[in-house]
Amino acid sequence: MSANVVPKCPYCQSDMEPGSVAAESLTGGAKWHRNRSMLALGGEKIGDYTSGGMVWFDGFRCPTCRLLQLKY
Repeated sequence: MSANVVPKCPYCQSDMEPGSVAAESLTGGAKWHRNRSMLALGGEKIGDYTSGGMVWFDGFRCPTCRLLQLKY
């Protein structure tokens, strides 16, 4: 994703907003899960946490359609 190119929402065709998603994680970073589970065990690691315990994902969002496009 280039900062100079703002993608269009695939649903409504509006320009998406650039930004970041922040998540707190002191237990090993962010993980991708195909299915939800009670304790979120396992999963594929997709982001490491910073010294402050945060995981950051840069991307874009469509506030109308509530769609996120993230880079990890």
